[in-house]
Amino acid sequence: MKPHIINETIFGPEQKNELVKILEKNKIEQIMAYNWHYLVYLQNKTENQVIIHQSTNNLQLFDFKKSSFLNLIEEGALSSDSKKLIACTLFPIYFKKELLNNKREFSDVKLPKMINDVLSIGNGYLLYYHQLEILKSLLTNCSHVESFSFRRDWNLKKEYTREVSSKILITENYSLLDLILERTLSADSFVYQCNFYGTNCLTNYLESK
Repeated sequence: MKPHIINETIFGPEQKNELVKILEKNKIEQIMAYNWHYLVYLQNKTENQVIIHQSTNNLQLFDFKKSSFLNLIEEGALSSDSKKLIACTLFPIYFKKELLNNKREFSDVKLPKMINDVLSIGNGYLLYYHQLEILKSLLTNCSHVESFSFRRDWNLKKEYTREVSSKILITENYSLLDLILERTLSADSFVYQCNFYGTNCLTNYLESK
């Protein structure tokens, strides 16, 4: 198989047919719902592997001229698995380059080993979908269905989730709510879904160069 070429492209309203050829068929609804699509993908004559796909109706959100994803690769900024995961999950809309510097400050709390083990995949400073679900299950012994519902409702900003998480203590004076608020990015503390597939594709590409 010939090596892949990596592409970084914005597709507009007039390019949806071309976009459909690159993306999986189950993405058609997303393609039709938004005017602008940002893609980083690997391409050869036989297949495409999508590393990042973000959609919006506000083109200004895709202003990546100063720091494109390909620039991050060329600069060697994605030097660890956690950095690749952060970039592939958040770029370009939610990404900030300082996230790669691991300089976020947290409360001076010694977390139990089982909590640190769960957080380790994000280098401890960004909380993802699956981590919140695991933490909820570990700390309350609830079912997977309950932890999934809690995580979904947290992102839907349902008020009960803050009250519940404030009462789930990790240490004597540090709750699950404290951890979520510290280890998320946006004002509403949205928890993002890990882009494992894109990160794995990127890792394989970089290792093959």
